[in-house]
Amino acid sequence: MKNKKFVPPPPSTRSLSASYETKRSCGHVGLSFLGFAAIPAVLCLIFICCFGVNVVYYDDFAMIDLAKKINDLGWNFETLFARHFEHRIFFPRLLILPVAYLSHFNSVAQMLTSFALLSLIAFVVANYIVQRKDVSDKKKYFFITIVSFLVYSLAQWGNLLWGFQVGFFMVLLFPILSYYYLYLMFRAENKKKRNLYFAAALLTAFIAAFSSAQGLISWIVGAILMCIMFRKNTFTSPYFITWLIVGLFVYVAFFYNLGAIGNRSIEADVLGNPLRVLIFIFSLIGNSMLPKAFGSLMTVAGVFIVGFVLTTGIVLWQKKKNLQEFVFPIALILNGLFVTAMIAFGRIEIGTASRFTSFSIYVIVGLLLIWIELRDTNGKSTIKSLTKVLVAVTNKPFRIKAMGNTNSCRFFFFCHNTMPVVRTNPTINTPATVIREPNALGSIELPINEKININTLRGFPKTSASIDRLPIAPRL
Repeated sequence: MKNKKFVPPPPSTRSLSASYETKRSCGHVGLSFLGFAAIPAVLCLIFICCFGVNVVYYDDFAMIDLAKKINDLGWNFETLFARHFEHRIFFPRLLILPVAYLSHFNSVAQMLTSFALLSLIAFVVANYIVQRKDVSDKKKYFFITIVSFLVYSLAQWGNLLWGFQVGFFMVLLFPILSYYYLYLMFRAENKKKRNLYFAAALLTAFIAAFSSAQGLISWIVGAILMCIMFRKNTFTSPYFITWLIVGLFVYVAFFYNLGAIGNRSIEADVLGNPLRVLIFIFSLIGNSMLPKAFGSLMTVAGVFIVGFVLTTGIVLWQKKKNLQEFVFPIALILNGLFVTAMIAFGRIEIGTASRFTSFSIYVIVGLLLIWIELRDTNGKSTIKSLTKVLVAVTNKPFRIKAMGNTNSCRFFFFCHNTMPVVRTNPTINTPATVIREPNALGSIELPINEKININTLRGFPKTSASIDRLPIAPRL
């Protein structure tokens, strides 16, 4: 019997069609999740457009003084590098002044600039999630949606509705960029790319340090990341040595001729009552989940988040996970914790203001990025149910309503500066309207005809201008 030549069967189109259908369904799911991810961005933009008030408020007066100096003396490094309380806001000044020039010092335009910076943060974090090859597409889309709700959280309304806080979003964006470039440097396949990413990390950390004092933390966190990445070779690595040298230069340049920092009575109170500082730190972290009206429950929420951070570290150790793969989310967690501790020592007298929430939110974001890959013993994601709760409480409902009033521009602060109710005059059509600084709590009201009489708000002309401002209370 002759051996017949084996003829392979024709390729089945069933498997190909099944694969095509799977990819098609994943694409539909991805578009759906990306659509949901855009919802918080749209809501945040609507929030700013509806409740952003074109007024000069608190530190905005410093930018007006700066505009007058530049108008009289011209652009110079010394004026831009001068201290602002305990900060060096060199790069925020470089950004705010052109925006003020183009918008005639419109505060809402500065708020929209903050929104643009916030969108860049969301893009960087989403790009990190997309690059994770060991995570399914559906899971990536799901976590991008969750992170979007956190990044655009309305809990940080104190920054979103204050034009001067562009600097806060810069000191959020550039450290995150620096950590992301360090992560890419570790994963780079050749030396050329590695050097390029390292240079970008140095540059963004430099910009962060001279955007606000919180940016100095990026150099400490960056050094910790390199210890994780290089392990035993850390102290002999040229990257680590270069990072330390440049970081030392940045610290010397920052503190050189800075003058006295802080309030001695506050420092004595902080150092003499460490328990109060610890409770404040927990409350500040918990404020990213619960509003200030919940009181002591914020502290409980903060303890829960910090405990979850420690639990995550134990899980990583038990599963013998390679920490080098988690340097970016670890950096977000460390940055959030360190900046929160820094705020506790420098701003404890203010309390848990909503503008500090922008930093503590990224502790939760970092935890989510780690738990993308961690699963429970049943093979199901343990974080899915938790994220629903986090989104629900982070985007807590605000009782906000706009009411027309032809005689006043009133700010109310309820629940210890937690839920703002803004009353504005819809007929205001001026470059800026002055508002007195409010007391710690309570409300203020002033006629709308008390305006800034300064030509620099209309395009920085060469002629000198005078400022007629209302008397303002000492900075809280």
